[in-house]
Amino acid sequence: MPLNLASPGLVVREVDLTIGRVDTATTKAAGIVAPFQKGPINEPITIEDEQGLIDTFGEPLDVDKHYEYWLTASSYLAYGGILSVVRSDDDDLKNATDDGSPEIKILSTEDYNNKGYDLNALSNTVVAARNPGSWANDLKISIIDGLADQILSGITTTAVTNFNAAISNRSGTVGAGSTEITGISTASITVGQDIRDDSGVIFGQGRKVHSLSAANSGTVFVTGAVSSNASSLTSTFDFGTDQVVSSPLAVGMGVTQSVVGKVIAGAGSTSAADGFLKGVITQIGTGSISVKVVEHTTNAGVSTNKDYTPNGIFSFNTNGTLGFTTAGQTASHGTGTYTSRVDWFDSQEIALSNSTIKWNNLAERPGTSAYAEARSSRFDEIHVVVIDDKGTVTGNAGTVLEKHLGLSKASDAEFSAGSPSYWRKYLYNNSDNIFGLGAPASLIAQSFNEGTFSLTADTGWDQPAQGIKFGGKGVTTVSLTGGKNYGGQSNLTTAGAMKGSLGGITAGYDLFEDKDQFDIDFLLMGSANYPEHEAQAIANKLISIAELRKDVVAFISPYRGAFLNDTSVGTGTVNSNADITDNVVGFYAPVTSTTYAVFDSGYKYMFDRFTDTFRYVPLNGDIAGTCARNDINNFPWFSPAGTARGGILNAVKLAYTPNQTQRDILYSNRINPVIFSPGAGIVLFGDKTGFGKASAFDRINVRRLFIFLEEAISAAAKDQLFEFNDEITRTNFVNIVEPFLRDVQSKRGIFDFRVVCDETNNTAAIIDNNEFIADIFIKPARSINFIGLTFVATRTGISFDEVIGTV
Repeated sequence: MPLNLASPGLVVREVDLTIGRVDTATTKAAGIVAPFQKGPINEPITIEDEQGLIDTFGEPLDVDKHYEYWLTASSYLAYGGILSVVRSDDDDLKNATDDGSPEIKILSTEDYNNKGYDLNALSNTVVAARNPGSWANDLKISIIDGLADQILSGITTTAVTNFNAAISNRSGTVGAGSTEITGISTASITVGQDIRDDSGVIFGQGRKVHSLSAANSGTVFVTGAVSSNASSLTSTFDFGTDQVVSSPLAVGMGVTQSVVGKVIAGAGSTSAADGFLKGVITQIGTGSISVKVVEHTTNAGVSTNKDYTPNGIFSFNTNGTLGFTTAGQTASHGTGTYTSRVDWFDSQEIALSNSTIKWNNLAERPGTSAYAEARSSRFDEIHVVVIDDKGTVTGNAGTVLEKHLGLSKASDAEFSAGSPSYWRKYLYNNSDNIFGLGAPASLIAQSFNEGTFSLTADTGWDQPAQGIKFGGKGVTTVSLTGGKNYGGQSNLTTAGAMKGSLGGITAGYDLFEDKDQFDIDFLLMGSANYPEHEAQAIANKLISIAELRKDVVAFISPYRGAFLNDTSVGTGTVNSNADITDNVVGFYAPVTSTTYAVFDSGYKYMFDRFTDTFRYVPLNGDIAGTCARNDINNFPWFSPAGTARGGILNAVKLAYTPNQTQRDILYSNRINPVIFSPGAGIVLFGDKTGFGKASAFDRINVRRLFIFLEEAISAAAKDQLFEFNDEITRTNFVNIVEPFLRDVQSKRGIFDFRVVCDETNNTAAIIDNNEFIADIFIKPARSINFIGLTFVATRTGISFDEVIGTV
């Protein structure tokens, strides 16, 4: 190597011959696909214990013998392994929503993004369950914003003269339904009078009163400014004996905005310490007006938070009196009284099936976030709670499952720490139960345009905050409905509700083909409650994935009907051992021959604590579990069978205990018997793979030994990519691999080995082709499957040396 020095000096360089190592860890992870009642679909979720299985996918169910999937998964976890669980898909699955919309189907967070729900708000649906199924039906969702500050009740008024405005809510109505505002007589409405608010014509085009009907008929005819046609636009007033106005004022008359907001809420006089609070009438209920404060004027005449300059004022005093004036004038144009004034937010409740929850016990009043205020925006804050109304999720009715406070209607909003506070994005990231899909309907504007008395038009949620005065809704409380299970069933007790389709199950297993993304050691068949041909199809599917990956072993159980005759209620007989033997052998006969699968002989009988009963459950989860336990306590190259390492957990008996003759038949047909052994319990009594020919790889321990070696050494070989194929690289690789193999040898995994990686197998042609070859020869350790004990009786005077050679 040239030193590249122009004058005397010193060059120091390093050569690292330590790059690369062999990692020997195993994940002890198994993959399973099942039609669970809840949870994300087609998205592998790591589960470490039974409680995690409950929390994510729900409890086992009796319908369609769904418990087979669940208890198989639970059985595997009992041995110390972890699970990668996929909930299978089905065409008829639907998410519960606030409007019961049947077309909503969101499988997972990834599906939420793929379908564009993250970027595009819906107009008719506010929230949807996090994933499909009836599990979310009856969840109650309540959303609140700061719609109003005060509620006045018990209102009575005198006739308001020379005050060209109506007392109305934001839909353009005087009262609503049973609202009664007394003191308004027919004398206050005259032919030719403009129908307008304080800033001018309310209904556009100079709408005027054209004529009045008889005093009690309740009909008023309205026309345009010059038209005399009174038949096209009408509005109905109900004038009772007390001159009560209780019906909509202008339905069908082209109302484009409402005429509210003429409020001074507070002390009501310039001498009061707090001065005047100008606000917006946001709700007229039965005898009540809700007030949203949007401007504060101090007694020194200084205005703050100014949004508008109203031309007319509707005021109320703390002593219960009302006044109607014109801005800038002191002349009274009407008076009135009210009997009580209460805080709007403190009055808001969430009505549940058996109780109510007051919002002020859950959170502080929502208002305007610092993020929105810094961008000339207002009224963006909302709170969201999720409640288990009927106890269908937790078992306890009225349980608050989630509480998300201080969220924002603005799509770009963030908390001070920089995390999203936008309500839909926040729920996407943090809720376990719901997605936000769009704002509630019929939002109420809460602000007026500067210098006019016209309401702000751009009030929609789900847009950037800059300059937006977001519309209010008050409280939106909805119950989720429309969630559908497998087969389109709307409850979890109807047959078919938990019966996943064969296509959905196999599609779920397809996800595990990606070995780079999903690091697993085992594939579990799960339930075997299928017709024989479907169970065989699932077995072959798992084998094809294992053969493709070449780093997992599939665990298969025979179909349930081979053992149990329980096709109807009240049955449940077990077939004879002879019939079971024939059924099991017949089941496995067409299943693909492979060294990457293990076939077991049946079902165990175990206790189901969720229903306080005993269940027959397939053994594939247990057989894989013995391998996981073996990895924890020993090494993958130890056989998982026998009384030392093959004990089956949580089994009280077997559906099928083969005798020696039947075990001989099973074993010669690639099937590992599980037996009851007196004094040892129920044990795995075979360690064959599903390979149909005599080979070292027809044993579980040999197959798992080579998977272990191949994965570890392949990882080390990746470190040699893009290096030079020369003696240094080859020697370095050999120096990495040989110590690893010596360690395996010392731990009884192999008898002997040799690593060849030199010029004999890395010829010039190989080097020129940019290739690198290493040949690794292994003599695997073999497990004992057959033991012969010969006892020889000899005469007393005979020497053992004389007879040993003849035995």
